[in-house]
Amino acid sequence: PLVFDILEAGVKNAKPDDFIVFTNTDIILAPYFYDAVIDLLQSGFDAITINRNTLSKKQISIDSLAINMVEKGRYHPGYDCLIFSVKNFKKFVNNQACIGRPAVMLGLIHNRVYFSKQMLMLKKANLTFHIGDDRSWCDHNYKDYSDFNFSEAKLGLEKLLDDTDQGINLFEYCKNKNNPERVRSQFLHKLGKTSHKML
Repeated sequence: PLVFDILEAGVKNAKPDDFIVFTNTDIILAPYFYDAVIDLLQSGFDAITINRNTLSKKQISIDSLAINMVEKGRYHPGYDCLIFSVKNFKKFVNNQACIGRPAVMLGLIHNRVYFSKQMLMLKKANLTFHIGDDRSWCDHNYKDYSDFNFSEAKLGLEKLLDDTDQGINLFEYCKNKNNPERVRSQFLHKLGKTSHKML
């Protein structure tokens, strides 16, 4: 499935002032997840990224997930829970990235940085969890899908460069964030703000 096909199907049933919570199917939400998200949105954020806490399979008891959630796992650097407004989503630059492969979220991240007025990235909030760290999306048998997703992310960046004044926030994000080099370098070169060697 394509990530934008899924999101557009959900937006059809949303109200103009609603927010979308897009989470991978293997992510466990803390019981207080939505209360925390509502508080954050009411405080003025219009885009939120929540990084998961990875729990070891060895320490997990399915019968007592509440206890497991207080265990300190490992924080995951990837994106598997994104929150953004319906209004902003309707302005996003679309892409054909497929779910289940690397870089599927990059286009969404770049769009959110570009269009949001106040974005929050939570890396250690203990709001989302994942059991184990199998990283099935790293399977090299599907490298062509991964390469395609990176290509789609790069095309999206190029389209967002039409307005370089607004794109400067996206430039700063890409410069300071550990984005994959093949997506980042062409974007930075086109803006002319820094050189490949400086990164």
